[in-house]
Amino acid sequence: MRLKLAMLTALLLACSSVWADEAVVSTFQSANEAYRHAQFEEAFKKYEQAAQKINDANVYYNMGNAAFKMNKVGLAILNYERARQLNPRNRDILENLQYVQSGLEYKVEDKRSWFVRWNDQLLSWVKLREFGYALLVVYILLLGRGCLGLILKKQLTFKSFDRFLIICLILIAIGMGLKYFNQQIRQDGVVIEPNVKVHFGPSDDDRVAFRLNEGMQVDVIDKSNDWYRISLVNGEIGWVHRKGLGLV
Repeated sequence: MRLKLAMLTALLLACSSVWADEAVVSTFQSANEAYRHAQFEEAFKKYEQAAQKINDANVYYNMGNAAFKMNKVGLAILNYERARQLNPRNRDILENLQYVQSGLEYKVEDKRSWFVRWNDQLLSWVKLREFGYALLVVYILLLGRGCLGLILKKQLTFKSFDRFLIICLILIAIGMGLKYFNQQIRQDGVVIEPNVKVHFGPSDDDRVAFRLNEGMQVDVIDKSNDWYRISLVNGEIGWVHRKGLGLV
């Protein structure tokens, strides 16, 4: 497991108007200093302060490291997942997340179809804006293909190439739509407290359906006041109080 701290580079400081805020930079550096001196709770609090002002993978990655050192596996997974959303192919983030997940005592059997699992895995590796860039490139190629035909004033016969571009355009558009749904509409959650009760309804008075261990990941499908309706990959559904769940 890689527990090295993510550091701010001079280029990052120069290019980011948010990081140019000296107070945020000072808080981040102070958190790193506390981490180096094994003051993990203090470091976590300072990273949390920085995260309130900047949505950056480095901050969440370091928060995950500090939480792991505090033996808070739920908070560690939550912040590694937040970091992964912003930097989905970062090796350190992925390795640390996998390491902490592998140490969970209880794991839920994934009963979803292979296609749904494959789709989730694929989409987690690509950012929404990367789909946008790919869509733009294919559109420009199609537009250039049409303009070339107009300039030469004749019908160009590149049927296989045209079909390939159109298929790519459709697949990328579908992928972009699914990614938008996952990112903007669907909400992931992580259990951040040990032995969390899941009720049949949004109240402590409702009967307990089952319990969740710290670090388990769920889909949030509804909300009622301070309660979240969650679903697991094995199909189980219930209501959890917000104090036991962190939203990615």
